[in-house]
Amino acid sequence: MDGKTVTLQDSVRVATESSNVGSVSTTGRVLDVVGIVLLLGGAGCYAWAYFGLERLRQHQPTLPHVLWVALAEYEHYARLSTIGVVCAGAGIAVSITAAVVSHRTVRARANATVP
Repeated sequence: MDGKTVTLQDSVRVATESSNVGSVSTTGRVLDVVGIVLLLGGAGCYAWAYFGLERLRQHQPTLPHVLWVALAEYEHYARLSTIGVVCAGAGIAVSITAAVVSHRTVRARANATVP
């Protein structure tokens, strides 16, 4: 009976150690959150710029002084669109970096626990 209990305890210990090996580091989780925030923020900026430009296209001004206002508004939305694309690209880059960091961390932990 004792032989089975020791075997059961050993298998529980091994299962617990192997579950710790696959856990993601805090740095990986923080990078994941930063990547998601950048991606969603960039998508939000781009969408805001897109709908602003669509509104500007549908309501074309005719008076000369209003044209300057429309041009300034166009430049604002074009800049906002560029910022959105850059933020989304940065979010993708940070997410890829988070995946690489997490993979290296998990692999290093797995190699450290192998006798």
